[in-house]
This record gives sequence, C-alpha cells and structure tokens, in this order.
Amino acid sequence: MSDHGLTPEHRREPLGSAKQAVHAVERLALLLVGSAMLGVWCMMFLRTLSDNYSLCEIACHPSLHLFVFTAFLLVISGIFWILRRRSSFSGDRWRRRFIALILPLLFYGWVTAPWRLLPLRGDRVTNEPLKVLSWNVQIGNENPGYILELVKQESPDVLVLIEVTPFIATQMDALKTIYPRHLVKPHSGSGGIAIYSRLPNSEFRVFHPGDQSMPAIELNVRRLVEGDANPKPDLSILGVHTFSPQLDDGTRIIRRNQQLAGVAQWASEKTTDLIVIGDLNITPWSPPFWRLLTDGRLSDSTWYRGYFPTWPAGLNMGAIQIDHALVSERVKILQRRVLPDTGLSDHRPISITID
Repeated sequence: MSDHGLTPEHRREPLGSAKQAVHAVERLALLLVGSAMLGVWCMMFLRTLSDNYSLCEIACHPSLHLFVFTAFLLVISGIFWILRRRSSFSGDRWRRRFIALILPLLFYGWVTAPWRLLPLRGDRVTNEPLKVLSWNVQIGNENPGYILELVKQESPDVLVLIEVTPFIATQMDALKTIYPRHLVKPHSGSGGIAIYSRLPNSEFRVFHPGDQSMPAIELNVRRLVEGDANPKPDLSILGVHTFSPQLDDGTRIIRRNQQLAGVAQWASEKTTDLIVIGDLNITPWSPPFWRLLTDGRLSDSTWYRGYFPTWPAGLNMGAIQIDHALVSERVKILQRRVLPDTGLSDHRPISITID
C-alpha cells in the first residue's frame, strides 16, 4: 500500500515508537550506570577497613578490574552526555554521573598503578641463570605425579611446593634424586610446605613468621665461591604460605597480617639478596601488601612485566594475583612467568629467573 494514503498522525507513529524505545534504553542505561557507580563507591569505602575485616579485604581483590570497569562507565557516561547535552533532563543526569566517576577512576588508578602492568621490561638471558618455581598444589590434588612432569618441563633450580600433605610428600620422593638438598614439612591441612634445591651450599631453616601453625622455609645459598671470576652475593629464598581471609573466620586476616609483618621484619634484617615467594593470599592492591614491600625493602617482580593472575586458575585474566615473588634491590630479574592452568589445583604455578 502507498504511503500517500497515510495521514500525518500515522506517519509519526513509527517515529514516536522509535523515540520511546531509545528513551527506554537510555533510562535503563542510566539505572545500570548509576547502580554500578554506587557499587564502585561502596567498594572504595570497604577497602579502607581492609586491615581488620575479611569482607573489606576481599573488596581489595578486584581493584584492577574495578579500574577497568570504572573507565568503561566513564566513557559510556561521557558519550551519552555528549549525545544528550541538548536535553536538560537526561543530559544533566549523564553529566553528574560522568563527574561522579572521576574520583573512583583516579582512586583505583592510584591503587593499582596500571602503568606498572605495561610489559616494558623484556626477558634477558645470561650464562648462569637461577630459576625458582612455586606452586600451591592444593590439598586435594588427585594427580600429584603431574608435579614431577612439571619439574621435568620447567627444570627449576629451586622448587617451592605449598599445601603439601603427607600423601603428596610421599609421591614426591622421586624429586629427592633430582634435588638432593630439600626440606619437607607435610601437614594434613593447608600448612604443609617443601623446598627442593639442586644448588650446592644450600642450607635450610624452618621459620614461623607471626604464627606457629603455618611454617615458612628459609633456604640460604652461598654463591660466593672462592676463585670465581664473577662472584655473586649470597641468596636467601623464603617459601611462604599465609592464611587466607574468610568471611566465617575473622581471625584469619589478622593472623595473615601478622605473618606478613613477620616476613617484612625477616627481610629487613637480612643482608643477603632475597626472594620471598609463595601463596601470600593477598593482592598487590591491599594496604598490608604495600607495608610488606616498604617495611621489608622489597619490590614486586611483576612490575613493568605485565599482569600475572594466579587464582582461581581457570579464570585466566579474570583471576587475581595472590601468588607472588618479591625481591630485594640487588636481585636482577631475567624472567617472570605465570604458568598455564594445570586443572589439578586452583592456583597456577609461578616462576622467576634471576642472574
């Protein structure tokens, strides 16, 4: 049928319906952005109490994801503000949302320092690298034999295993031929830990940073060999596992922070080169982590090398980084990696190679 037979009112109906649909979409977008903005502000408040409350500590975990999300909301708000600036009603609402998102964006930018995630420092190669691998193998690991396969593939000089149960320790007896120097402290709970070393002049010590029920292991390696043309400083490696914050047990976060404070004190008193490695159950965005770096005079080995999420293993880039390798000032990092998800643990292995 020809349009010539339609009245002006009929012609305006499709246009009116389209406008109504656009307005409905815009109202929904206003509601979603407003709700998300409120959530971002709540997370900002919660993380200020992260030292003592597990819920608030958990609010620190997605700080990097919140930075990206807030930037996305800011862009969306800015686009709608520009498109609707002639509308005194909706344009003003978008302007207020845009302005209200600036502070959270700056805050999370300050917290996460996203410029440190830029891969500006490439891998380097030397004649005598030293590789340390750490993996929380998980208590219920049903195929601990894969650890042996991983060791063959990666060939680390030092291996740190976390959550080592008596069963897993027994299955790892084959490692003792590859790593004749070792200290294994199995535990039926999550407190089991082991370090295996094939480096000569290796000495071990059990260390309890802040809590007697979750031991750490210190490995001291004498690298100053007499007659060596290129002498290197002695090295101390601390394998650590801290308590994980849990909503049903408020004491765990306090005990974890005591452990981190103990590690910082240990690091500040050492005169050797240092590597602190393991499952610290804390993200780089949490205030206790910052204090660990400052008080222990340590730096994060991931800085300017990218983002290395480790838990939960299956989420890939959606995961968070709670397994760490921290180093003292003189340590020269050649490579930093997070290994692929094995499907056997909720953590991905990490490795660091130094000169």
